[in-house]
Amino acid sequence: MQLCFAVTNDLTTDQRMQRICSSLSKAGHQVKLVGRRLPESWPLESGNYRQKRLKCWFRKGFLFYAEFNCRLFFYLLRTKADVLCAVDLDTVAAVGMAAYFKKKKWTFDAHEYFTETPEVTGRPRVKWFWAWLGRRFVPKCNLAYTVGDGLAGIFAEEYNILFHTIRNLPAKDLAVIPPPRSGEGWGGVLGKPIILYQGALNRSRGLEELIRAMHDIDAICWLAGTGDLDKELMALVYKEKLEDKVKFLGRQSPAELRGITEQATIGYNVLRNDGLSYYHSLSNKFFDYIRASVPSLSPPFPEYEKLLAEYPVGLTSDCEPENIKEALNNMLGDAALMEQMKKNCQVAAQKLNWENESKKLIAVYASL
Repeated sequence: MQLCFAVTNDLTTDQRMQRICSSLSKAGHQVKLVGRRLPESWPLESGNYRQKRLKCWFRKGFLFYAEFNCRLFFYLLRTKADVLCAVDLDTVAAVGMAAYFKKKKWTFDAHEYFTETPEVTGRPRVKWFWAWLGRRFVPKCNLAYTVGDGLAGIFAEEYNILFHTIRNLPAKDLAVIPPPRSGEGWGGVLGKPIILYQGALNRSRGLEELIRAMHDIDAICWLAGTGDLDKELMALVYKEKLEDKVKFLGRQSPAELRGITEQATIGYNVLRNDGLSYYHSLSNKFFDYIRASVPSLSPPFPEYEKLLAEYPVGLTSDCEPENIKEALNNMLGDAALMEQMKKNCQVAAQKLNWENESKKLIAVYASL
C-alpha cells in the first residue's frame, strides 16, 4: 500500500513517526511523512521513506492550524496514496476531508489526549472546538490506535470505535553519539550524579519544581530540549543561583540524545496532574531511560504504576518539590537499590522495545 502520514511538527525529532514510517516501509509499504518546515528546521535525514515539509506563514494558534490544514488538504489531494494517516486532532480535518474527496481509507494515530492537554483544557472555547472536530471526523476513520491502554479505552468510549495500542517504544539497537566526557562540555563536574530530563520544556512537566529541589540534591541536572518555558526556566535558575547545578543542553538529535541519556544517573519524568492527557500518558522518555539502563522517577499515574509493578525500574513522586527532592535523594543514597533497578531495566528492555511493538503496527495496517 501507499501510505501518507501527516503531523504538524518538524520531522527531525519525531522519533515515534520515524519508527512507524520506517517499520511500515520495511514491511513493503510505500510511505511518505508530511510535516511542517520552520526557519530553524534541521535538514531532513535520508531514510527508507519519503518526507515532505510544508511551509506556513503562521507558527502557532488558530491561524497556524487553519493554514496548515488548508495547505495539507490541497497537498493530499495531489498526493497518490491508498491510505491517508492523521496524527492527532490537529491534522484530522485535512486528512478526513481529503480521504472523503479521494474516496480513500484513512487512519487516526492519537499521540495524546489532545483536548485534555494543559495547553487546551483551561480554554473552554478551544477545547470545545477540538472536541467537536474529533467527534465530527474520528468515528469515520478506518483504523485507530494510540499510545497506551488507558487512552485506548477512553477513546473507544468517546468515539464508539475500536482503538488499538501501539506504544512509543525505542528500538534495541540505535546509533548513539557520545556527549562530552562526563558532561564537561556543559559544565558538568566529574564524578557527580546526573539527573536528566529529556523532552519539551513545557508547562506541567515538573521542571520548575525540579529546579527548586536541586538546592538540596548533591547532583547535576541536565535539561535536554527546548520549549515554551526556555526563558522562564533559565530565569528561575539564575534567580535561585543554581547555574552550577542546572544546565540547559538545548535541542539534540535523536542519536545525540541517546548518548546523553546513557551518561545519566537518574531519568526525570515527573508530571503535574493538569489534565487527563498527562494522567493517562505513557511517554517515550520513560522507555528511553529503560533502554539506556537508567532508573527513573515518574508520576504516580495509572500507566506508569502498572508498568513499574511489573518492571521495578524506578520510583514515583508527585510534583511537589519536597517530595521530588526526597525521592531523588532516596535513589541516589541507596546504591543497592540503584543497581537492582539498572538490572531491572536490562530485563525490561528485552520486552519493551520497538522490535516487538512494531509487529502489532504491521498487523493492524495489514488488516486494511
